[in-house]
Amino acid sequence: MKTLSVEEAKQQLETLIASSMNDHDHFRVTSDEGTVVMIPEETYNNIIVTLELLSTPGLFDSIKKKEVIKTLANADLLDTPEHAEVM
Repeated sequence: MKTLSVEEAKQQLETLIASSMNDHDHFRVTSDEGTVVMIPEETYNNIIVTLELLSTPGLFDSIKKKEVIKTLANADLLDTPEHAEVM
């Protein structure tokens, strides 16, 4: 992630936006008031959805359990009917 001062970012704003949108580049912009990060909106939205899903109690464990069962079934290590409904 490239770091720029607020003055540099102002001068290059259109270029930074294009680079962020087209190449999915991320930028850190610093000022006396603090630091902000510039990322594409799609990346931001994906981060928010991921955080929401990860904060759902039990969801991650449920997904992992289904992945393990599916992997075992694909390897022909499971052949019982009750496992089929999990997949």
